Amino acid sequence: MTESRRPWWHMAGSAKQGFVLGAFWGFLAVAQFIVLGAGDGGWLSIVLGTGAAVLSATYLATALALRRR
Repeated sequence: MTESRRPWWHMAGSAKQGFVLGAFWGFLAVAQFIVLGAGDGGWLSIVLGTGAAVLSATYLATALALRRR
């Protein structure tokens, strides 16, 4: 028998890993938006903060889906 492949939407191997990585990327997103709010960041803070927020959301969505299964 061959080992089944994980679905395409899995970003993390386990729910715990997904929550940890989601929290990490969420922290980085908040930090970038704080820098942007302080007036020290420019377009790079917007791009990095948005990218980190998207990664955080996808890791947390994967973790929730794995937790529900």
